[in-house]
Amino acid sequence: MTAKTLLIIGKEDSSDNPRVANYFRKHSDARITGIPGADHMANLTHPEKLYHDIIAFMEE
Repeated sequence: MTAKTLLIIGKEDSSDNPRVANYFRKHSDARITGIPGADHMANLTHPEKLYHDIIAFMEE
């Protein structure tokens, strides 16, 4: 993967997303960030943190 990439996962996510994030951490330059206290629906439960992380990434 060569495109600038941000993966955001909920720290409490019990799906395969944490495993997928670890794969990308090992095999690409993707940035991975976790939202503490969030599960698979971080966009619904923690929208302010999600928005902050996306904006910060895009401004780099």
